[in-house]
Amino acid sequence: NAINNLTPGSSGELLRLWLLHAHHDVDYAIGGAAILVERVVAIGYLSGSALVLWLAFVGILPPPAAVVAIAALFVSPAAAYALGLRPAALVARLPLGRLIGADRWSAAGAGLGRLDDTIAGLLLNPATLVAFAASTVAVFACYTLQLILVGAAVGVTLDVVPAWGALGLALTAGVVSLLPFGLGSTDLVLVALLGLAGVPIPQATGMAFGYRLVSTLPLGLAGVVSYALLSASLPAGAATLDAIPDGAQARRRRGP
Repeated sequence: NAINNLTPGSSGELLRLWLLHAHHDVDYAIGGAAILVERVVAIGYLSGSALVLWLAFVGILPPPAAVVAIAALFVSPAAAYALGLRPAALVARLPLGRLIGADRWSAAGAGLGRLDDTIAGLLLNPATLVAFAASTVAVFACYTLQLILVGAAVGVTLDVVPAWGALGLALTAGVVSLLPFGLGSTDLVLVALLGLAGVPIPQATGMAFGYRLVSTLPLGLAGVVSYALLSASLPAGAATLDAIPDGAQARRRRGP
């Protein structure tokens, strides 16, 4: 998670994909599907729910409409997959065989097919989708509670709806900015939205700084420690050809 926040476009997730395979023999298609659902769907839940709650807070969206919008948001990934809007399957249909070689593209297409099937299994299973949505909400609720408690520490009383909306939109700005941990972009948006919610700018700035201390800093330190522990405890052979997909192993054996 820390490496994902440090690298542009969440490219650090490739390391998590490899660690899942090296430590637990998780198939790359399964690991990739889990990471994509976690990142794309969870970020969509965060951004969408934050926008809906903020619009409800400022009075643009009536509460009943906000409830309907959030319900539609949480079923939208499954609806999209049920309607055939599957990015991995669409990429697999692109005529890229002439560009990278027919055999390689055929192997890549098979991998994308497995990835698509795994994502479909996650999103089209009602129990799995409900569990994923509930756990995602629980994580965001913890983030929101952190912000509310930081506000209380500087003498600001903040309700859940504006706190969730402001923090969710600020975190989304940080993701879009591609900056490490969204430093700067997340903080400016959070201070601006808290100001619109009636929090004086000095206290809003203190809340943004305090949130970093109780959220971003521990996450970064935990990431360093966990990476060190995982790297030091790799199973025998995990860093060799055993950890490389079959197609890549064959190319290594053949040479350049």
